[in-house]
Amino acid sequence: MTESSATAIPRPRRRNRPAIADSFLVKYGLKILLAIIVIFVFLTMVQCSIKKPESPTWTTNLTVPLVNRTYLMPEIIDKIDQPGITMDSTGEIVFSYSEEIDTVRVDDDLNTSDISTSIDETLGAVIIRPSAPAPVTVDLEDILTPVGNDIPACSFDVTNNMPVIEDYSWATISSGGIYIVIVNDLGVNLDTVLFDVLDVINSVSLTPTPLSFPGGVGVGDRDSVFLSLSGKTVSNTLQLQIHCHTPGGTVLTLADKSMASAAAFNTISVTAAEAKIPEIVKNLTTGVAIDDGNTIMSADLESGTVILSLTNGSELEADVDVYLPDFTLDGVPLTRHLTIAGNSYDNVFIDLSGYTFEPLDQALPQNVACSVLAVIDSTGPAMAVVDASDNFHFSADISDLAFSSLTGVFEPTEAAFDNIDLDIDLPKGFDSLQLVNAELLLEIENTADLTGELDITVTGNNGQTLHYVKNIPTGSVAEPSYTYILDTNLAAFLNPVPSVITVDGAASFGDGATAGTIHAEDYVTARVTISSPLEVVVGTATFDGDVSSEEIEQDDIDLITDHVVEATFTTNIINHLPLGTTVAIHLSGDSATIYADPEVVIGPISVDAGVFGPDGVVTEATATENIVVLDSIEIQVLENPILYSTQVITLNGSGGQPVKISGTDYIVAQGVISVEYIFDGEF
Repeated sequence: MTESSATAIPRPRRRNRPAIADSFLVKYGLKILLAIIVIFVFLTMVQCSIKKPESPTWTTNLTVPLVNRTYLMPEIIDKIDQPGITMDSTGEIVFSYSEEIDTVRVDDDLNTSDISTSIDETLGAVIIRPSAPAPVTVDLEDILTPVGNDIPACSFDVTNNMPVIEDYSWATISSGGIYIVIVNDLGVNLDTVLFDVLDVINSVSLTPTPLSFPGGVGVGDRDSVFLSLSGKTVSNTLQLQIHCHTPGGTVLTLADKSMASAAAFNTISVTAAEAKIPEIVKNLTTGVAIDDGNTIMSADLESGTVILSLTNGSELEADVDVYLPDFTLDGVPLTRHLTIAGNSYDNVFIDLSGYTFEPLDQALPQNVACSVLAVIDSTGPAMAVVDASDNFHFSADISDLAFSSLTGVFEPTEAAFDNIDLDIDLPKGFDSLQLVNAELLLEIENTADLTGELDITVTGNNGQTLHYVKNIPTGSVAEPSYTYILDTNLAAFLNPVPSVITVDGAASFGDGATAGTIHAEDYVTARVTISSPLEVVVGTATFDGDVSSEEIEQDDIDLITDHVVEATFTTNIINHLPLGTTVAIHLSGDSATIYADPEVVIGPISVDAGVFGPDGVVTEATATENIVVLDSIEIQVLENPILYSTQVITLNGSGGQPVKISGTDYIVAQGVISVEYIFDGEF
């Protein structure tokens, strides 16, 4: 294979392009454009136009039930509020008059008069027991001059300055005295012994004439003579002056020969003294009588006060215990301890609330006991001045005693009902009221644990009188006793019916022999009731019904009320009364003004009385249905989110004819709003 001398350059290849006339867009786009042009030309030629689509129009209804209320006879009686018209337990309409005559409470009788007791006690004579001073001994050589062993007959004097008495400084002695003691150890007899006692401080002799030892004092003897100091004031420094005579004699020895003298006090009673005072105890008892004719066994005190007053007129401090055993708290008798300084006083106030009073003395008149124990401690070793006239005063004042309960034997006590006038209000519309089957009931309620008797007179202002006597059994606050007096023979008393009755009498309790209990809250009350089935002539009476409410959906409510074709209020009134009735229905968005200023009033709508027989009792109800057209203003009441409705019902009266109203009678009120409005598709 031969290679050319030069390389050949290849020529570019030409790409085939489709023609415009043959493309898809051109081919079909021209067809569409041609179709549009044809249609446009056609429409232009026939001169037609395109209309907007329209929605269909129709009417629809809105129903709002507002009233469906039944008023039974008991509620109607309550709403017309005529005095004396009630319904008994059997459903019969009756005339009834009931009034409480009076209530007598016993708390006024659970009190006692204030009582007080006091004690005035002087200190009186005080007993002191001075200790005996030490004896004084004189030797023979200091008295006589013996001759050898012989003692000649002679007289001699001995002065004994007794030691100071340490138990008192001075004393006025009401009773008691001192013993002068001589001990003869001289070895010879003393046939004469005389002595004087000298009060050294007061420089006075306590023996106006010398006292003697009758027969003298023999050898080796010990003898004493009593010296009364009654009525004397003596100091604590005494001197004994002794005059003796001896017939003499011979002694074997002069050694240990002496004579001793001494003074020894017996128990001394002083009316005044500065002395060591021993313990003094005063135990005093007093009491005060309660004499109101009743015997109190036990009583719980609601209130009361005891004031204890003590005055100490001496210089000595006194510890005083006051004891009132008739008053106890939780079983513990009332006691108070007081310490009264010398020459001072103290008052103690004791609140008796909650105490129990149980007199220990159960005999009439009962005595309320009070004991006082006053103790004055010994002053030793110190001395104190005392005087028999020093006064101790004690008083107990018991006041404002009020009992919450009282158990005892009570004398007959009356609780009076004095000329109590009771008005009988006859119901409006009664005509020639006949109470042929009337009855009078007296009810007595007693909570006291005491039997009693009721004696009562009932007088009418028509000149008639009734009198009753009845025993009353015991009762309690928890379980009162009830006594009933039923009188069905009232034709004369109640025809004509009195407008005022007067009650007079009393309930008496207690017999003076039987025990019972009364409490502060106890009472006796009486009630009189007059009742009778009756035929009534009823006048016109109006009462307001109850308010009810209905929620109204407010979405587009104005579109409804603005497109109303017709709006009506349909009522249905059913009357099972022997009286014609008129009913007005009030509608409002404000419950506060629905009676005085309602937005819409339907009616009044009248309905005849029910069908009743010769006896005046309704046997079949009467009904009436009414359709009231609401105007464009009235229908706007539906624009209240909450729509309130009520009724004003008028009983038209019996036209002067007596009718019998039964407990099964009733009135029914029903009401519905119906709205027909246009719906055009825009809402």
